[in-house]
Amino acid sequence: MLNKLIQYMYHFIIFIFIFSIFNDDFLVHYFGDNILKMIIILFIVSAFSDILINIKTMNTLSDKIFFTFIGLLLVVFLLQNIINMADNILKPTFALLSMIVIVLFFSRYPINKFLYFVWFSIVFSIMICYFNEPLTEYTFRKTGGTGDPNNFAAQLLAFIFTSFYLYTQNKSKVYLLISILFFTYGLFAAGSKSAFLIFAIITLFGILIKMKRLITPKNLLILMIPLIGMTQIDFSKIEAVSNMLGRANETKTAGTRFASWIAGLHMVEKHPILGVGMGQYSKNSPKYAETILREGSTAPHNTYIQLIAETGVIVFSVFIFFLYVLMMKNLKIIINSEIFWIYFALLSLLLMGLTLGLTYLKFQWLFIAIMMQIHYLISKGKLK
Repeated sequence: MLNKLIQYMYHFIIFIFIFSIFNDDFLVHYFGDNILKMIIILFIVSAFSDILINIKTMNTLSDKIFFTFIGLLLVVFLLQNIINMADNILKPTFALLSMIVIVLFFSRYPINKFLYFVWFSIVFSIMICYFNEPLTEYTFRKTGGTGDPNNFAAQLLAFIFTSFYLYTQNKSKVYLLISILFFTYGLFAAGSKSAFLIFAIITLFGILIKMKRLITPKNLLILMIPLIGMTQIDFSKIEAVSNMLGRANETKTAGTRFASWIAGLHMVEKHPILGVGMGQYSKNSPKYAETILREGSTAPHNTYIQLIAETGVIVFSVFIFFLYVLMMKNLKIIINSEIFWIYFALLSLLLMGLTLGLTYLKFQWLFIAIMMQIHYLISKGKLK
């Protein structure tokens, strides 16, 4: 009885840690600035013995490249602080610690249990979004348990593909309907144009991959029924759709993002080996920009430019090779199994990284860890 209680507490702590990743702003608002640090410390203490056990099993190619990447990143971070490139060591230190711990633990944690924890955490975030007010009086955009609507939109993409995978496991149409409804509301509320585009691209990609299995007379008939019904709907009168169409016409964010990206490339020119320092992109972008960057436009808005600008070409090159192995090795096995939905969840985050700085964010590393586990299971013959 006592052992069961300890196990329940253990998994509850893991759930709280995952919950805190997707609802960080919510927790800080209600429990104070230190709550996230307390949760990660509690998680590390609880999971420490399992992390040590996991390290002994981490011998796949993706595992080895990850350790190489982290080792180089730590060396670069140490050198950056020796020559005083960084003015805030605490935040990047916690980011590095989180990345390492997440991968060491979740790259061997049961996939289904992990994904249900993610699913419940994001559902809660979407519920928060429903009750939240728009971010400003000038826009309809809202966010959930995390503070940024674009990060929220990225999480929603991972959520829907996670939901599709879990549906292949539980076969519950009610569960799938709830997931689709929550996702649809959240995506329109977040109002991210990039998220809509990437969702469409990945969905099309998935259809093409699974064409032989999906294109059947029965499926075509099922598809035609809602399509015929949709032709009778005036979408311009739906508030969520009109909001998105209005934002697409009115916002001019592309120019400021290009200016920030160009600043990042100039950082690489001046600091190709060590970069400008972890977490120092926003501080340096006005200095290296070719035009004046207004307040709020100094962020990297690109995972890959952020990484190469902040840590240099060597770390960046290893990271790109790491992603290549993660996404291309065992691809045939992944695509021909239900695991491809998890693959799409990570792919959506990597594509969102073209317009968002997700480099050190924990929710991206959660899905990287799960993809590493998939490669581990394939290497052990447990996924075919």
